[in-house]
Amino acid sequence: MVLPLYLRLFGSRNVDLLPSSHVRLDNWITLNMKGRLAASITALHHTLELIVISGAEDPEKRKEPKDVEEKMMQAVMQLYIIQNERWQS
Repeated sequence: MVLPLYLRLFGSRNVDLLPSSHVRLDNWITLNMKGRLAASITALHHTLELIVISGAEDPEKRKEPKDVEEKMMQAVMQLYIIQNERWQS
């Protein structure tokens, strides 16, 4: 099972806000997610994508991430922990 957070964070390019706290990913998958949450995750998506691209271009850079990159990775790890705990409950 793939959680909505991961679909938005790693798997989709296009996000449309629909009525009644729903978003549609890539004109295909509709999720029950508030617009503000989807917007926040979208902001994380862009930053995470830049970190991944940077790491792919120069893997040695990842050994000593910048402060902003470290905070971003910590935020993603915290989201993973929170979502994992909710899923297992």
